[in-house]
Amino acid sequence: MDILPQRVRYIKRLYGLSEEGLCAMLNQGLAAEDQLTPDKLFAGEATPVQVDRLVEVSGKHLGFWAMPFPATGHCYSSILYRKHRFNCDLTHQDRMLVVREEDNAIRLIDTCKELRLRLSRKLPRFNVRQKPSLAAYKTRDLLEIGAEYASPRTFLEDLVARLSNHNIVINEHIDPKGKRRQTNLAGFFIKTRTIVFKRNRRRSQELFTLAHELGHYMLGDEDIDALSLNGNLKGEERWCNDFAFHLILGPERVQELDTVTDMQMHDALGVIARFADRHHVSSLALYYYFRRTGRISQAEYEEKENQIKTASKKRRSLPISNILPLVSPLELDILRQACEWSILREHEVIRRYKGLLSAEHIFGDC
Repeated sequence: MDILPQRVRYIKRLYGLSEEGLCAMLNQGLAAEDQLTPDKLFAGEATPVQVDRLVEVSGKHLGFWAMPFPATGHCYSSILYRKHRFNCDLTHQDRMLVVREEDNAIRLIDTCKELRLRLSRKLPRFNVRQKPSLAAYKTRDLLEIGAEYASPRTFLEDLVARLSNHNIVINEHIDPKGKRRQTNLAGFFIKTRTIVFKRNRRRSQELFTLAHELGHYMLGDEDIDALSLNGNLKGEERWCNDFAFHLILGPERVQELDTVTDMQMHDALGVIARFADRHHVSSLALYYYFRRTGRISQAEYEEKENQIKTASKKRRSLPISNILPLVSPLELDILRQACEWSILREHEVIRRYKGLLSAEHIFGDC
């Protein structure tokens, strides 16, 4: 099968690979006679076995490689092209996840066009010069976020539903088993309306990641993140952390936190831990707030960080593998409607959620 060299160069750049690096990745597990050299690859020569490896490594289906024109237009609109620096070191698996979600977003946009459905932005935009706390409180009011939630997972599910009602697609990523397929990122926001967060055994961290990525959405600036609560963060990352903190707690809980005495504040595994559990944030996030408001020094923050992480390693994490992933109600409703209108076939929607939801879960209540 002939493949276009332009498409090979596109994939090479998309995944940040050299010619030799791409070939090495493609040749893994192939017999010597099936292995590609850069000269052969960029001449457009590939056997069926090699094409299968191209599909696997690139995350791009066979049709992408068979198209008789270069990868142009919206193919080049990836965040991996638009931005060159991110807040984490991206592995190949990270990039594949981002590319897959971007492809899903593009297909969803195309589906909306066929349905003549326009998803306009409902939430306002902010900028980093505005106070993140005030932006968070206004967003809480607009989303009508509840005062109390039984668990961080309950809060997370409710927030996903409310954001879907505001035309934002939120999906939860679960790493497949096997270290080679693990991702490093915590979450990302890609234009125009897609947020992905990674499942974490610390439920409060899932919630904070989603709230942080929502901060990027409110600023209208996409990014890919490995969540950090470093006390010396600056710029947009600090703004998004502050936004997430105030969005989750709300003004009443922040005021309650401000009344904590110095003695109580230094009791990381007592008063602070109980406050964190009750309000679905991590103890570290509380000390990040204390650092940001000048109540503790950077040295004290780092001391508490080490203490909290040491204690966390000794605690058993709750099992999460038996919980279905959170998928966007907005996206699912659009795809169901596309099936009803015969714009999509059922197997196309099932393939989108392969390994995530069963056909009965997708179409059972239609």
